[in-house]
Amino acid sequence: MPEAKKWEESLAAIACRVQEEFHRRNPFEDDGDVSPKVLALRDAVHAFPVAADVLLIDAGSTQTTGHIGSIFMRPDFLAGPIWTLIAHHLGEASINEIKFYGVRALADLDNYFPLLSERFGLDQESYREDIKSLRFSGCWTLDCSEIVDFVPYNIRERPTDYARYLTYNLLGSHAQGLIERFKREIDYYELYGLGKDPILPLDELTKMDTLTACFVNIADGKPLSIEERQQDVCEIQLIPTVPEDVRQTFRRAKDAYIYGYFRYDFYTMAVHYASLALEAAIKARWSATLPQVVTLSYETKKNKATSEMHFPSHTKIFKFCNKERWEKRNVLVDGKPFPFSSKLLLQWLVSEKIVTKWESRGLRVGLNMRNELSHVEHSSTDSPSSDKLRFVAGLINKLFHSVA
Repeated sequence: MPEAKKWEESLAAIACRVQEEFHRRNPFEDDGDVSPKVLALRDAVHAFPVAADVLLIDAGSTQTTGHIGSIFMRPDFLAGPIWTLIAHHLGEASINEIKFYGVRALADLDNYFPLLSERFGLDQESYREDIKSLRFSGCWTLDCSEIVDFVPYNIRERPTDYARYLTYNLLGSHAQGLIERFKREIDYYELYGLGKDPILPLDELTKMDTLTACFVNIADGKPLSIEERQQDVCEIQLIPTVPEDVRQTFRRAKDAYIYGYFRYDFYTMAVHYASLALEAAIKARWSATLPQVVTLSYETKKNKATSEMHFPSHTKIFKFCNKERWEKRNVLVDGKPFPFSSKLLLQWLVSEKIVTKWESRGLRVGLNMRNELSHVEHSSTDSPSSDKLRFVAGLINKLFHSVA
């Protein structure tokens, strides 16, 4: 059998092992079960074997230590004397021709370096010394169109070892390049001929929005300046006992309100973030009553379980219940029912006399505002008024006024 044919069979067997390992790591039956990235990697490994150039290099007694090509070899493995230089031409996926150039001596490297330059893409200036000293392990183009490996053994004699090494590269450090090369995502920009947003100079970006300009001061008939917008919210402050995460979310609401001067839609974003801060505050107020360690218990007719949680919070307990598939209505936190819904949290606030029933109705209004802005089908626009931010800040401060 011609040597090239033997190499075709060996590389086909190596490719088969790589593909089997991919499917062992990523078991799925339908393409819709996994992400486009996994599908791209699947297509990449199934492109092998591709057109390849193979050269065996006889290094004689020359040895090297710590070569990455030995990564899957046994501790007693000795490199060489025959090394394999192989170039997988992934950019020529439609061509499967394997070219074998025989065995060449490492000592004669300079005589056949033109071959390495032409068929393996290795220029003498960049790679000669590393190959001569056996430090070279290979190189990949960023788009993975060319994959060059230099391993310290004849890969036809050790196909399993090379398959593991190739898998390590394909599914590890070079996976992203393969994903980009083989991704099948629709390019909507190209398909629909979408244009780019205009790049505006600073003086255009910092002009007052024409809709914002329509809202004027009754006294002088002029819109509020950017300084007056800041002044409008500068006194809306949260008390020190409000948790930092809530304060940060509310700060975004105030910033969005100020920058509504430039983009009218930011006023709606301001109200949305204020309502998000309120929701976070309600959960955080319940979390503030918890000790550093709580016992979660769950009991139904068919199941009974307990778990200890350190540094608990409402969100952390909620996610834990989802992970364990516990029905939250059957969950107790230190023997007390878990208030998993906004309705139960509001009831808890009233029962603990943190807020009155009348104040709880205000909290309900704020939460409804959050729901309306978070679950939308049609775009909504809020007017440039700081009243809703003041309303929310008052509710949050009420929740934490009683915290020592």
